[in-house]
Amino acid sequence: MAFVLVFIGFLAFVSGYIVSLEDRLQRDGKFWPFSVRTNLKASVRARKTLTWLGMLIWVIAGACYLWGPPIEVAPDDQLGGLGVIGLIFAFMYWGRAREHEFQKTGASTDSYSYQDAIEQHEWWPITFRALVDVAKILLFLVLMYGIKRLINL
Repeated sequence: MAFVLVFIGFLAFVSGYIVSLEDRLQRDGKFWPFSVRTNLKASVRARKTLTWLGMLIWVIAGACYLWGPPIEVAPDDQLGGLGVIGLIFAFMYWGRAREHEFQKTGASTDSYSYQDAIEQHEWWPITFRALVDVAKILLFLVLMYGIKRLINL
């Protein structure tokens, strides 16, 4: 149940939020994926509604996870989870690299031209910032798991 809600919430959230994130990157030159309210300020109402609806569905999924029955995780599920973490890292890395390109050149395109604007010694800080973004998400999931363990004692 919680997985289905997370997936539905993801579809609702991403369809509106990715466009808002790109708008802010083009407008301000900043890639801040965790400041949802600021990213949505200049968005149209339908995009805001979809994003907040997706977040509400995620809150409901979190409640279902916390107060639902214990979930057994199969090895295939763990492998899928690693794949999702890899996709999130790739998205954060791409966004951070485009932000760096925007700060360096004053423009950012939708293609992979950011690779030409970034020098060899600049890749490590970009990678570190993307890893920190992924670590924030993983820390939240570990916190949810810890709360679930406390509830099931």
